Amino acid sequence: MILLPATLLDEALTIAERLRAVMEKSTLTEAPQPLKLTFSAGVACSTEHQEVEQLCRIADRALYLAKQTRNRVVSQEAIAVPVKENNLTMDRFETNG
Repeated sequence: MILLPATLLDEALTIAERLRAVMEKSTLTEAPQPLKLTFSAGVACSTEHQEVEQLCRIADRALYLAKQTRNRVVSQEAIAVPVKENNLTMDRFETNG
């Protein structure tokens, strides 16, 4: 988990994508055979999700989606997020974005 205080979603996505690109170009040569590295990330923004547990769940869901194709950065905007009204989680979902 990487925390980026005072960072907007677009900025966090740019940082995650830079990390992914650097890792993609890297090779682990200390292994018996050289290994190419990949980096997957799920990015969520606390300005939209104030509760830490909810923020972590959303980032985790985005990471799961990123890992399905590997070497990818996925934003919270790509996943369905439960709609909360009056501190109750509703059965309907909205897609961020």
